Amino acid sequence: MPPRTLLVDADPAALTSLAHPGGDWWAALEAAGDGAWAWDLDSGLMACSRCWLQDCGFAGEDRGAAGLLWRERIHPDDREAVAAEIAAFCAGERDTFRSEHRLAAAGGYRPVLMRGAVLRRSAAGLPAVLAGTFTDLSGYRRLEETVRQLSASDPLTGLRTRRAFLEAAEGERRRVRRHGGALSLILADLDGFRRFNDAFGPQTGDAALCRVARCLEATLRKTDTVGRLGGGEFAVLLPATEGARAGMVAESLRQAIADSSVPGPGGGSVRITASFGVACLAAQEDGVAELLRRTGAALCDAKRLGRNRVCRPAP
Repeated sequence: MPPRTLLVDADPAALTSLAHPGGDWWAALEAAGDGAWAWDLDSGLMACSRCWLQDCGFAGEDRGAAGLLWRERIHPDDREAVAAEIAAFCAGERDTFRSEHRLAAAGGYRPVLMRGAVLRRSAAGLPAVLAGTFTDLSGYRRLEETVRQLSASDPLTGLRTRRAFLEAAEGERRRVRRHGGALSLILADLDGFRRFNDAFGPQTGDAALCRVARCLEATLRKTDTVGRLGGGEFAVLLPATEGARAGMVAESLRQAIADSSVPGPGGGSVRITASFGVACLAAQEDGVAELLRRTGAALCDAKRLGRNRVCRPAP
């Protein structure tokens, strides 16, 4: 069973005597950026290397103290899970110990990864001394958040990416199924965008995409969701909006784009138009795919009928 009180001592000498007399294993771990720890299950003493305590923001006076209570520094919401991991490991159910949890440090809680193995066993073969590492995961978490934001945001226009938009659409669909209400989808595709790029160059094409994105954002409500699906195709999700009202919104968007322009490569300005398809979530639809299909069919009708217009599915 894990001890009731866990003491932390920052003195490396404590690690030497507790874990591996005469050994320098913790120094190598510190050089790699991890903190070393050793834990005597009988006495409850847990010794931590000085550099890890410093990296995690403990005050100078704390680093020299022998009374830091590790368990009390674990986030209250994580303590039960950590205790379960420790109990399973000490009972021999696992060969190694591994726990991700939040630990109190200067400025708040830090995510850490604690890993360990049995360093010494008792005469009965039970774990007596454990040793392992602490890894500060703060940098990894920041990197994960940066990657998440990049994957959710189109780097050119700043709108949601296709994946992020479809995730939002599925969330809105589930909300409508639970609570009722309407949900409409608008698909917009820039007319002749490939020829536009060929004629005016990719830089002007990028400017046109950004201009369209700003037109959409300026016209829509804060509760609406807009994304760029790829190329010159955009999508708009309108919560609590029936098909007829969605058609009016699409017409406003179409007009805003038609009235806008971007600087041309040789001076002057160039205009671009877009075709729109609109559909409302039907009662029998269980997913976003069918709503996308019907909206896409309406968009194809708008292209076929001459472009720069709004179409809805036939009743």
